[in-house]
Amino acid sequence: SVVNNINSSKDKKIIDPSKLKGYLDAVVDIEGTDFDDLYIDLKISGQVWTKGRKDQIDFKGRPFIAQIKGPLQSGTGEFSLLNVPIAILYLIFPVPSTLKGQFGLVGTYSYKKGRPLVTADLILDDTKVDDDELVLEQGRINFEDQIVTVNIAVRSLSSKNPLIISGKIPTTKDLSFDLRVESHGEGIQFLDGLSNGNILWEEGTIDLRFIVKGTLLSP
Repeated sequence: SVVNNINSSKDKKIIDPSKLKGYLDAVVDIEGTDFDDLYIDLKISGQVWTKGRKDQIDFKGRPFIAQIKGPLQSGTGEFSLLNVPIAILYLIFPVPSTLKGQFGLVGTYSYKKGRPLVTADLILDDTKVDDDELVLEQGRINFEDQIVTVNIAVRSLSSKNPLIISGKIPTTKDLSFDLRVESHGEGIQFLDGLSNGNILWEEGTIDLRFIVKGTLLSP
């Protein structure tokens, strides 16, 4: 019964930590008189990758860095995740080999009725599709009640119009999507680099409005 519950819980999660490999160093300072008022200052660094895909990651000589500074149970703290390989996103969906680089998050967290509320800004670091560099115009991400709310605008260095992604993404497979993708002009031209050569953008414009609803199990 306990094993079945654990397996059921793992099946509902989008990210399965057991699929990660790597090596990490950690330094942590903890202050407080009891668990309810503990204050943590944690820094983790190292390298991480998904099993069987280490050869697809260019670490660029920089370690993955995670920092958390603030209370564990109440109040407000700050955090950062830096130099995360794009290939790690393979845990959520298949990542084309042409999408390369690193990303990060910098933000704050607090607690609402005992549940974490996270607000962060996305960072793209030397991220490319083929040889087309990506520029992040906006990258706000919020997390509350197992829902990630995104407002992201990204474009290629050679285009003027961004690809805009906004809406809600669940962190478990049974919660509902409410996601919108929109682009105009030549804003999606860099996506031909994700098609394994099946699409080649030469010229022209496209107006795109795309809505995703349902769940990961039944989109």
